[in-house]
Amino acid sequence: MKRYWLCFLFTSILVIFLANPIYAFDLKNPLKSFSQKILSNKRENTENSINQKNSLEQKRILAEKRNIIYSGYSKSFKLVKKLIALGKIEEVIQLYKENDNKNISGIDTREKKTLLNAETLANLEGAQIALSCGKYDDSITMFTKAEKIIKNNDNQTISKTFLDKVWATGGGMITGNSETGPYLTEGYEKVLMLNLKSIVYLLQGKREAYNVARRSIEWQKIEREKFDKKIKAVKEKLAEKEKEQKDKRGELGFNLKEILGKQYASMDTKADTLPSAFVNPFGYYISGIVQEFESFNDSSLRDNARISYEKALDLNPKNKFLKELVEELKKKSAPPNKRLVHVIVADGYVPEKKVLSFNISMKNADIPVKLPIYDPVPSKVNRINVYDEKGHQLSKFSKIADIEALCLRHQKDTAPIRTLSIFATIVRTYFEGSILDKFGQIGSTIKKKRNEMSTPDMRSWMSLPASIYAARFYAPQNLNRIQIVTYDLKGNKLASKSIELDKSSHNFVFARSIDDLLYVYSNEKMWIAMN
Repeated sequence: MKRYWLCFLFTSILVIFLANPIYAFDLKNPLKSFSQKILSNKRENTENSINQKNSLEQKRILAEKRNIIYSGYSKSFKLVKKLIALGKIEEVIQLYKENDNKNISGIDTREKKTLLNAETLANLEGAQIALSCGKYDDSITMFTKAEKIIKNNDNQTISKTFLDKVWATGGGMITGNSETGPYLTEGYEKVLMLNLKSIVYLLQGKREAYNVARRSIEWQKIEREKFDKKIKAVKEKLAEKEKEQKDKRGELGFNLKEILGKQYASMDTKADTLPSAFVNPFGYYISGIVQEFESFNDSSLRDNARISYEKALDLNPKNKFLKELVEELKKKSAPPNKRLVHVIVADGYVPEKKVLSFNISMKNADIPVKLPIYDPVPSKVNRINVYDEKGHQLSKFSKIADIEALCLRHQKDTAPIRTLSIFATIVRTYFEGSILDKFGQIGSTIKKKRNEMSTPDMRSWMSLPASIYAARFYAPQNLNRIQIVTYDLKGNKLASKSIELDKSSHNFVFARSIDDLLYVYSNEKMWIAMN
């Protein structure tokens, strides 16, 4: 009720203020009014010295009071992570199951509503957590629901309407309190959804894993094209607005791109390890696994598997494991009387979305800025090994997909959207602040409340792993069990789990590693029998 009262009061003040021709400005073209305001100030202050002007310009470039905190969805999801860390993953999955009204210890009704509000995101989180605790049917059901919703939403296109919305809302698309709206899944997240769904099918022993993996490859191409077009359009709009202001001699007095770039600079080293967020090789890798399994019954399919692995290598060219795999598949046949075992380990958590807040100081205004920022989550795990029953190492793990890097690369590549949005926010906030300042304490109260309510959308797929590792080896007929062990940086054992292999077929093993927790699963009966 208080919020509605404040909105009503602010609107009333604004109407009264705009009715006065002394203060009125062009709402349709705030940049024009902004430029005129600056020119007016310049005329009124022609007596100022060059030194005073330089001092003002220096003040305008300040970005102060930097802070990064949890808020909204990311803050609520900390409770989910806490329960998982306590070994209560079975309890957590009940939170996401359809029509489940069970009370979850540590998560109250308000937090539950925040976590489940966006149907797409709730299904993605639930599907990933169900995979982690071996609930294959639940995982497939929720991944399928999420995919269906995403397909229905994908008729949205990047157009002039979208760009005008970014500008007109003054950054509301990324800085408004918009967690009540639908969750718009990022392109790279859609690809990962299908990657993980293909893992579930492999664990079920179903060839459907191949079809889903191929779909992830096609989606990645489509999403990259859509993303490139979107960023190109945003850059053009940003250049247009910058030129518009420069032509009217209404420069803001600082390099906004540079200021925002500095706020995210600490993430650049990791982000720069990838050329794009759409170079995920995992779809090709899963395709290769399926084709390699089938090549034991039809050796002509070895070339198909090799080609898939080569395409994965194209997207991860420095990966030694993939290079060796390609060379291995150039051989005419696999070793006789041995089973092929593929092992996938998903480790850690993807970077968390938090609120980055800082102030931009400019003439007569101290403008608060709030933006989303991905903050990496440290993992205790430094090394993963796989052993036979006698403790002999069977293979080394190699990082196939660096999801943390994909996330941070996406953040870097979306910088133009943040710049355009904050550019608009500054213009809007400058005028709102100027108006409200005319009304003393009441105006200050309204301005403070508006700033408090302005919070970025903190939603993201937070149960994703930070990294996906792979290992592969040939198992002799007498190998019944394998053991997966994780170690920290000092070589101390964090967790270990053994799993029984199917002696009658090839094997696929999946493990989820989170610090000192480890969940390990092997496939159900394979769709293809060994000759």
